[in-house]
Amino acid sequence: MGAWRLARLHRGRRGLLRSAGGELPGSARRLLEAPCPGVRQEVHTVPFLALDLETTGLDPESDGIVAFGWVAVEGDLLLGSARHRILREARTGGETIHGIVHDLRSEGHELGEVLEEFAEAACGRLLVAHHLPMETGFLAAATAHAWGVNIPFAGVDTLALERRMGQRMGGGQVPDPAVPEEIDGEAGAFRLSAARARYGLGDHRLHDALSDAVAAGELFLAQMKRLEERLGRPPRLGDLL
Repeated sequence: MGAWRLARLHRGRRGLLRSAGGELPGSARRLLEAPCPGVRQEVHTVPFLALDLETTGLDPESDGIVAFGWVAVEGDLLLGSARHRILREARTGGETIHGIVHDLRSEGHELGEVLEEFAEAACGRLLVAHHLPMETGFLAAATAHAWGVNIPFAGVDTLALERRMGQRMGGGQVPDPAVPEEIDGEAGAFRLSAARARYGLGDHRLHDALSDAVAAGELFLAQMKRLEERLGRPPRLGDLL
């Protein structure tokens, strides 16, 4: 995603704002009004929001979001901003989804309520996620369902970034003798746990939406440190997109 895509994202959001009129909640309007950062901006000055969604499946058209987890990233993780929200309803027939039992979900939040809180947190920020297209696809479907507007989101995909960083070293993956073979094979080399292991971050054990959001945020910061070492200067947003 280059400068033209960021500009197109901003124009598209402004167009949605005009077409939606006064029907959107205030947090959604502020999200659409917020300007996008420039590609020449140094990454440590760009506000990000690390995000993970737990879902009932892989298709935003037929599956639903079970839980949100997010934490702000501004040169470091702002743990005071971390939120974990379980949704009351999601399309599923099972007893549990990612360990979330129906009893917990019965005390959860409505989708619209969580989306408003998330929109407030995401205002003026780019997203960070491991396999970002999955998260943005479900977010777009959720905003269309709750607000009647398919809101586009943009950000940095730590999975795609790890692939590109590996390829720049001369291969499709980054071999590391400290990484067990079972997570360093072609199929699993870029899973979140495998990528974190390459930076010495260790495994995160809870594996809920917030834990995975924090894990992705930590990976992103480690990637930025390594990229700065390679570039010999602070990375700019354009280096990531």
